[in-house]
Amino acid sequence: MMNAYKRFQHQAGVTMIEVMVTLLVVSFGLLALSKLQSQITIAGSISRQRAEATEQAQAKLDIIRNMAFNNISAGGTNCVSSSATGTVATYSFSCAVATCDATTLTCPAPTGTPTSNIVKQVTITTTWAGQDSSATQSVSLNTLISP
Repeated sequence: MMNAYKRFQHQAGVTMIEVMVTLLVVSFGLLALSKLQSQITIAGSISRQRAEATEQAQAKLDIIRNMAFNNISAGGTNCVSSSATGTVATYSFSCAVATCDATTLTCPAPTGTPTSNIVKQVTITTTWAGQDSSATQSVSLNTLISP
């Protein structure tokens, strides 16, 4: 019986060390999990901003597509720089129109290209301040419009 007592006395405090090491490992795991959660939240926010910017640019392109072909120009009424406030950011738009040769898709169209071979390339670029407001993000959409 005396030997059993000496054996337990020799291991005194070992369980406490095991508990402390376990708590340390669990705390590092929880810290890593919270870091992962914050990264997922940031990525979700950036994704929402990009989706909303694409929607806004698509809406601008749809307005321009519904215009008469001859009225589409870079300085036209619906193709000017503007801004809009979305649900997650404020977006700025710029519009560029190039006249292209439809057979070769050369922009701008070379001089002397028949008017029957002309298409217009419209580019809408949407920009907004990034997550930390220091990096500017942008999305560009292009389309060709024929008469």
